[in-house]
Amino acid sequence: MKVLACASLLLLAGCATGGGTATGPNGRPMFHIEAASTASAYTKAAGKCPSGYDLLGQRQQGLFHILDIECR
Repeated sequence: MKVLACASLLLLAGCATGGGTATGPNGRPMFHIEAASTASAYTKAAGKCPSGYDLLGQRQQGLFHILDIECR
């Protein structure tokens, strides 16, 4: 019974920490940025990609400004 409980915990821990970095069309790190203003979205994008980024898409969804970016 303890073995089954430990195995379940390890499985759940793996799911919780799983995931990875998304990659853009050029194989570089890609991010989905959401912010309350356009200026804030671009500021967040600059923070994620200090060497610059390419804008893959932008849109507004309700009150949120959304940018999809790929770091350079």
